[in-house]
Amino acid sequence: MTQQRSIVEAASGIVPSELTVVIPSFNEAEAIGGVVAELRQALPGIAILVIDDGSADATGEVAAVAGATVIRHRRNLGYGASLRTGIHAARTPYVAMYDADGQHRPEDLRRLMDQAADADMVIGARDKNSPQVASRRPGKWVLACLAETLVGQRIPDLNSGLRVMRQSVIRRYMHLFPRGFSASTTMTMCMLSRGYEVRFVPITTRPRGGGRSSVRGADGLATMRLIVRLIILFNRNASFSAGRGHGAGGAGLRPVPSAVDRARRAGPGDAHRGDGPRGGHVRPAGRADLHAPAGAV
Repeated sequence: MTQQRSIVEAASGIVPSELTVVIPSFNEAEAIGGVVAELRQALPGIAILVIDDGSADATGEVAAVAGATVIRHRRNLGYGASLRTGIHAARTPYVAMYDADGQHRPEDLRRLMDQAADADMVIGARDKNSPQVASRRPGKWVLACLAETLVGQRIPDLNSGLRVMRQSVIRRYMHLFPRGFSASTTMTMCMLSRGYEVRFVPITTRPRGGGRSSVRGADGLATMRLIVRLIILFNRNASFSAGRGHGAGGAGLRPVPSAVDRARRAGPGDAHRGDGPRGGHVRPAGRADLHAPAGAV
């Protein structure tokens, strides 16, 4: 046996062939090649989908040379729009979010994969050793306190960019994704508010591998408004459901059974029904976000 082993050989869980890694990218030519190459070496067989979000540099070309499938937006649509494009294009039961700037590590993604088989979403919670921009800490603390108060539970990392999701679940809520960076917060709030199985796994991120962050101070205020609106939306829907036949005592958030719970309740012939697309309305993203991998938007 060789001394150097890929991560996939050392752990169990969902296998790389079940996962598509979606990497939203905007002017990340300096780092994206190394990110793709590192993922391919650590997790052979994994599908890597880079969304070049109207970059002015060679982000798409570098990613393609490194071995990723690239979808290009003709103009910059935003982080959330890029996630919608990638999730729509993915053809695997699970999708992962991964940063283009080199902050995430393949071994942490593998640890999330190990937890994903019996969860609807697994989020990488950045630990104290992960680099943080000091000026953003107060704002993040306020957002976290607000979100925790509204959902009634602790949230170790509200807007982590590293997570693994069951595609049949996350597609139900893509129409709520804003175009900007608060899309990750939207995911967390949707899953927790609706009672899905969400797990947090500690991770350690690295300093950026190049380029500049696109996050602005105004994004924090927009995220705060978004959190409140989501909670109002879900509470209103739950109260409406209660009035339709669940009794007065049912007002408030009524948890939705997770895909895992549904699989456990299903009969022997339905054992895999939770992994595929389920019934219910999935509202597509805007037309500009829906396209074949070979095309440009």
